[in-house]
Amino acid sequence: MNRQNIDEKADIRYTLQGTYNLPDLALPAEEEQHIGLWEQWLRRYLKEHHRILYHNLLTTCKLNGYLADID
Repeated sequence: MNRQNIDEKADIRYTLQGTYNLPDLALPAEEEQHIGLWEQWLRRYLKEHHRILYHNLLTTCKLNGYLADID
């Protein structure tokens, strides 16, 4: 049974999963941009060899913009 709780002070919604209240978190929508072959290669390279930079760009919603600037 999933129930939702709301923390009024922090304006965060929670969903009950088993006996835990987990916050409902989501990243903001990132602008769609065309990613070509070189950008796909660079994304894979960053993901495999520069994980910290890749995850920082991904979680700040700047990965697609960074890759599109390469083109």
